[in-house]
Amino acid sequence: MAEFEILNFNISRAQGVYARGLTVCPQLELWTSYVKFVYCTGTVDEFRKALMRAVDKLRWDPRAAPLWRELLLLDIRIYNASLLTRGQVQGLLSDFTGRATGPLIPTDLEQKVFRTPLSPGGSSLVDQYGDVNVLRTNYQTCLSRAVAGLEAVWVSYCAFERAVNSNSQLSTKLISFWEQRFTYARKAHVELTRLTRDIDWSCVALPLSVPDKSRQ
Repeated sequence: MAEFEILNFNISRAQGVYARGLTVCPQLELWTSYVKFVYCTGTVDEFRKALMRAVDKLRWDPRAAPLWRELLLLDIRIYNASLLTRGQVQGLLSDFTGRATGPLIPTDLEQKVFRTPLSPGGSSLVDQYGDVNVLRTNYQTCLSRAVAGLEAVWVSYCAFERAVNSNSQLSTKLISFWEQRFTYARKAHVELTRLTRDIDWSCVALPLSVPDKSRQ
């Protein structure tokens, strides 16, 4: 239904369809479709907020890794833009997906968008999300989720902590603490994948009925 409204250029109606659908059936495929919709029709700020909502609502879905990947890569670009704004080139973070080598440098257009106030006299994306604690929080939250690909996120997080902390003891302490969380999340992903391997994710989730509990 949302795709029909989009094809007919009824963007506001499509937004309404997504809002109703995500309330009734908050599944990964629908969230992914909505995030792509916002990416094509909204601002970067709206896209990031859609990603944040999606990973929050899908916190127990082991298939949510692509959404986490997009959120972290966006935050890394904003963080790197923040460093470049201050004339810093040390500590720039890389693309942990391996799609590119070297620091993940935002394009000139991206840097301009990230630095432009979201409203007249207001703050920019760099002001709101370029802080080290914003990226740290999302790294750590992702490493607590049972999703695929955590190994690459972990390597990127370790590089981040070592880059931002001049105190090596503090970075070692943080890395040691979160390594345990990362290990638990990785094991949980393996177990969740095993438990859910027979689930047809295209089906609408329904409450368990007494006769079907053993089968479901």
